[in-house]
Amino acid sequence: MQTFGKVVASLAFFLLLMWLGYAAMSGESAADYARMQDTAKTLSAQNEALRLENHRIEAQIVALREDARVIERQARNELELIRRDEVLVILGQQD
Repeated sequence: MQTFGKVVASLAFFLLLMWLGYAAMSGESAADYARMQDTAKTLSAQNEALRLENHRIEAQIVALREDARVIERQARNELELIRRDEVLVILGQQD
């Protein structure tokens, strides 16, 4: 029975050495883990910023669809439209 224990211990030690060799050769180390953790934190922060920007843009879309004042402001700014009772004055550039 002692030989069986020695065989199991030798096999476990061999497997441990194989795993350590694989870990050393594959580049998976504590530095890689720390770098991946930093990357995950950065991506999480970027994701949160984009989520907030999406909410802001969604609110703008709703306002453009439903708020008459916002629609008028966009028509005036982007399409240069005026009301029927307004007078458009175009000023020339000074030389």
